[in-house]
Amino acid sequence: MEKKELDIQVIVGIAINGIPYAMYIAEELGIDFAVFRPHHEKSGAFCSNYATVAEKNIVLVDDVIGTGETLKSAIKAVKAEKGNPVLCVCLLNKRSNNDVGGVPLRSLVRATTAITR
Repeated sequence: MEKKELDIQVIVGIAINGIPYAMYIAEELGIDFAVFRPHHEKSGAFCSNYATVAEKNIVLVDDVIGTGETLKSAIKAVKAEKGNPVLCVCLLNKRSNNDVGGVPLRSLVRATTAITR
């Protein structure tokens, strides 16, 4: 974030497994924390017990990204709340893309499948 000079105001943990990682990051950086609960039929919702995302720069945190649908849903929800998603972070990236819906994606580990012939 420092390298790109991003002014992050809220770290959003995606339920369930992204929450502890996001909470740790928010605590280390001394910034607000929020929770997004995805829903399989709707875009999902933010938990009202934590920070709001409106008019703020947001980092979305999850444990694993496979298809990217959960993060896409979270990005859509942030934008619907008038927030600005600037970065997605996950522990394990199971895809080859470095972004999700136009938002940069960074991960600790990238898993790939080997194709043998």
